[in-house]
Formats: sequence, structure tokens, C-alpha cells
Amino acid sequence: MEKGQKYRYCITMVELRQKKHDVPKSLALGCSGIMALEEVYTPKITALQAVNSALSFIEIHAETWPHTATCAGNISVYMESKTVHRSPFHCGMSKYNISGLPTYGAYNVCISLQGIEPECISVAAEFVLPHPYTPFVTLIFSVTLSIFILIAILAYKYFRRKTQPPKLHEQCFLPTHHDDNQSSGYMKLHATTKV
Repeated sequence: MEKGQKYRYCITMVELRQKKHDVPKSLALGCSGIMALEEVYTPKITALQAVNSALSFIEIHAETWPHTATCAGNISVYMESKTVHRSPFHCGMSKYNISGLPTYGAYNVCISLQGIEPECISVAAEFVLPHPYTPFVTLIFSVTLSIFILIAILAYKYFRRKTQPPKLHEQCFLPTHHDDNQSSGYMKLHATTKV
């Protein structure tokens, strides 16, 4: 039989010969109309890529063989063995965008076609927020760091005051005239303060 040639397909029952010289008997149960011989291909996934290009978003590229196959299946996204997303897959489309995923951990993306074992791939989460309990730890760390910085600033100001010499708040003036014949002794100083 040749691909593309037209044939009529018939179902017959043949009775086997009982003796060597018997003619085999056959009964035709029915025949089809004239049909061209076509190869039937089972579609399969030939390429699967998934990219975590934004927070809680995955871009999936999938190719099937043959490219003209009209098949359908499911795209499933798993996290820690739990299904977090499921959507239909059509062999004619090669790009899928999935959003609204949880924002922590790695993803497993699987595409399953009818009657074929699923094809899966792991996606490392590049745009990942920490686990839900991590913000509490981050808050405690931030508060502790802020308190430490405040204590350091207050200690710096306190020790800086202790180590600096005291400032004079009074202004002293010498007399305007100077006598050369004066002997050593006390001088009268006039002091004023500015308020």
C-alpha cells in the first residue's frame, strides 16, 4: 500500500480449509467507500520552555509534532506537589502566559496531551518574594537595627559633649590705656555678658 493512493477497505471472514483440496470459503461483511491512505501521527511535545519573567507570572513556550496537529490537553502548574493553576492547551498555539501564581517557591509546569504521558519542566522563581512568614522576621530585624542605630547616635552625642572643653559664655576686655610705669600687680578687668 502506498501513501496517498486511494483504496477501498473491506472486512471479510475467511473459513480455513479443513482438507488439503477444499476451497477456502469467505464472507464479505462490508466495504468502505474509496479513501486515500493517510499516515496517522500521534502528536507529541517536542520542546517545552518556561520563564518566570515577572512576579507571579510564567511565560510558557511549547512546540508539538507534527506542527499541524489538532490536539488538546492541559497545562498544569504545581508548587510543592499542589496544583496552583490549570488551563487548556491547544497544539496550534506555542506561547502561553500564566499569571496570578503564588509569589514564593519554585514551579513545576506540566503539559499533558490526550493519551500521552505529561511533559514537565521545573521553573526557578527569579522574581520571588520570601515565604509568607519572612516579613515578620524582616520586621523584627528592621526594628532591632533601628534601635541599635538610635543608641549609637545618642552615645556618640553624649561622649562628644564629655570630651569637648567647656565653652566660655563671658567676654573679657582689657583696659584701653596702658601705663608703662606700673609695677607688677593686679589689673582691673571689666567683664560684660551678652544676653
